[in-house]
Amino acid sequence: MKKQFKLLGLTVAVLAVMLCITACGKWEDPYKALEKEGYSVSVRFDAGEGVFTNTEDVFVVDVFSMADMKTNGEGEWYTYLLTPDDTRRGQSAYAVSYDGHFLAGWYMERTLRVNDKGEALDEYGRLCSESGKPQGYVYAKPWDFSKPLTIDPDGDYTAGENYMTLYAAWVPYFDFEFYAVNGDGTTTHLQTIQAISLDLPEWNKSTGKIDMKKYPTREDMTFEAAYLDAALTEAAPTALTGSWDAETATSTTDTIKVYTTWMEGECFHIYTAEQFKNNSRLGGHYILQDDLDFTNVIWSNTLAQGVFTGKIIGNGHTISGVTVTQADRTDKEPTYFGGIFGSLGETAEFRDVHFENITYKIAAGSRMQGVSFGLLAGVVADNAVFENVTVGGQLVVSTMNLPGDYSMGLICGTGTAEGVDHANVTATVAESISASVEINDTTGEVTVNFGS
Repeated sequence: MKKQFKLLGLTVAVLAVMLCITACGKWEDPYKALEKEGYSVSVRFDAGEGVFTNTEDVFVVDVFSMADMKTNGEGEWYTYLLTPDDTRRGQSAYAVSYDGHFLAGWYMERTLRVNDKGEALDEYGRLCSESGKPQGYVYAKPWDFSKPLTIDPDGDYTAGENYMTLYAAWVPYFDFEFYAVNGDGTTTHLQTIQAISLDLPEWNKSTGKIDMKKYPTREDMTFEAAYLDAALTEAAPTALTGSWDAETATSTTDTIKVYTTWMEGECFHIYTAEQFKNNSRLGGHYILQDDLDFTNVIWSNTLAQGVFTGKIIGNGHTISGVTVTQADRTDKEPTYFGGIFGSLGETAEFRDVHFENITYKIAAGSRMQGVSFGLLAGVVADNAVFENVTVGGQLVVSTMNLPGDYSMGLICGTGTAEGVDHANVTATVAESISASVEINDTTGEVTVNFGS
């Protein structure tokens, strides 16, 4: 059986001919041809368990001509090596990879990993007899590619007998175990992943969403913080990784435990009105990072027609320029509630947020009965929370064709919104409406009595 060789050409940068050599056939055949041309010193790169450019059983060999080398002050010949994937090789560069591992470097020596008793250890340093994994390696003498390879000019060298072999030292990815810390202090295992390192999740200013990186997600919950202990006393660093010994290229970390805390609901950090609209959720948790101007942005129908059960934490910021016009429901549902929020459920919270220049226009048609309208919401549940909230704007009653049971208020039609300062809210009613209108500025109630 004859070996197959592929000559990739002269690599001028290292004064070497680079060979890609498969594992079958005779080694000496291509070397003999090179030796005739003066190439007699070869350095072999062994990927070990890894592969070059996704090709099994391939070695990369650089073959040098001593005649092209320079001499140092001690009379030694020298040249510099390049890693197989160095871009200076051009098209002759060979990437090397090994699934689930990262390359620690190229080392001159490699031995099987054992403990003091000579028992086989896996790549994490555990007994193979216990882990069931294959035996790992220990490496020595890492090669520094910034320093020259020196060669004794009096030596007798042949390309077929490698002057030196460099071994790819592979370190396994670290196991990251994720746990959620519950309110009672217990923990729940979420997921285990393998990675070189983990970056903390961070908020994306362009989308308003949190980028979880490689951290796990939880349905209807938002990541809050990460710790290295279940007591939540040691915060996880921005970049979290395991440790390994650079001299031996062996892992000294097996498993890294990460303890996480979470907030209820899907949370968003909002910087613009567009982000708020694009991320509209009835159960959303919104933390405002800036003032939001909706002058040229359409308010979400999801919020205007549904029951909002989420939170808006304003951080003192203002939502302004919102205009919502209420018309007939397309689903022909007879009862209706409406404001810039259709209804506020019992878990709704508004803290440190201000609404200015808000307009809610009521143009309800004949099919409506039992309707509640208000500038902020049609209905406010008893347990909804308002803290440091102000509302300014106008409630406009433009058309209302037939009598019915209407409950209207400057802030809400049904319920109360204690804690909301609405001193700057006004109400207007079109002259064409056949009704008497009574506005009570103290309570914020608007009573519409339809006459014949």
